[in-house]
Amino acid sequence: MTPEQQRTLDEIIAVYRRAAPAGWLRIVCRWECELEDDGEPARAMAHVLIVDDGGTLTQVQFPAPDELTFVLSDFHADLARETSSGQLSVDLLIDHDTHDLTLTEESSKMLHGDWQDSRERVHQYLDRHRDELAALAGQ
Repeated sequence: MTPEQQRTLDEIIAVYRRAAPAGWLRIVCRWECELEDDGEPARAMAHVLIVDDGGTLTQVQFPAPDELTFVLSDFHADLARETSSGQLSVDLLIDHDTHDLTLTEESSKMLHGDWQDSRERVHQYLDRHRDELAALAGQ
């Protein structure tokens, strides 16, 4: 990742953290991007938020903050242009003090109507990582 891309990622993470409600524990993002023939990105995104609600962990839908609409599109397109195929999948986990980013050059399943992978990675995140999240919450 270039220094400029890293600065953009840092900005994206900061905006997500500011947009999260009180009690948030982890933001889970899955972004898939493919460059169209005109070089513009086609994108699909899935986000959830894990919240510690007084000792009970819950998972809620969490849309991308409005102020990132163009930033995310440009960021995804920029990263996808660096791949040999123009296809990119991004998994981003955001905690209060850390984050974990995984970039994979692969065709978007969500853009082609297959949401199973997204359901497993994102929408079933709490069920699949409950022990880790409980430990993070200090439970």
